[in-house]
Amino acid sequence: MIIDVIFFIDVVLSFFTVVFNKKGIYETNLKTLAILYLKGWFFVDFTTSIPYYIIDSILSIIFKKDKKTLLLMVGAPRLYRLLRIIRIFKILGSSPKFKKLVSYFDYGT
Repeated sequence: MIIDVIFFIDVVLSFFTVVFNKKGIYETNLKTLAILYLKGWFFVDFTTSIPYYIIDSILSIIFKKDKKTLLLMVGAPRLYRLLRIIRIFKILGSSPKFKKLVSYFDYGT
């Protein structure tokens, strides 16, 4: 439950995260930042911030039991977990301590 709240807060904060534009200058215009985020990571961030039990409940309402079972067998939970892992690495990737840890492991290659 806590991780879901953290992910949701990250979605909101990502709309205000300053990025480099094509000229290498920080982009600070909020409208431009929102558009860039919506075109980029928003879909992954938003879908992974929704707890899986809610997605499961929606699927059970929309689809009947046989179709829901088919969807679950295809690997929807694994895809969802994979997207969450990607999201965690995206969040950690902005941390200087995480970058230092990764560079420590890359040192031997």
